[in-house]
Amino acid sequence: MIWVVGVCGISPPIYVGLIVYPSLSLTLLRSFVEHRAARDASARTTAVEAHSAWALLFLNNNLHIAHHARPSLPWYDLPGLWRQLRPAVMDDPELVIRDGYGAIFRRYLLRPANTVEHPQLSRWPQ
Repeated sequence: MIWVVGVCGISPPIYVGLIVYPSLSLTLLRSFVEHRAARDASARTTAVEAHSAWALLFLNNNLHIAHHARPSLPWYDLPGLWRQLRPAVMDDPELVIRDGYGAIFRRYLLRPANTVEHPQLSRWPQ
């Protein structure tokens, strides 16, 4: 903040309102549906097929199933891996969101995505 205010001359409210909050919102939007609690480990990640601008912004991490399949793969190789994995998961709408981040926004703006209880809590059937 000393550098932002003192050197750059940006006021703290402007910095928080126009840089910090939007940046955090974008980060949370991306991770919002990509990780979730599920008994089956293969259902814990989702791929969001998004416009190339969103994919670049998130360094293709929107292809989260591919990222989890090969976490050490460079971000620029994830689309190629996703093209290989895609046919196996395309029939499950919970694993692939085809309509991008706009669909996520429309779907979850006014309702919760899931419960906060983890599926391995004792209330879940074993």
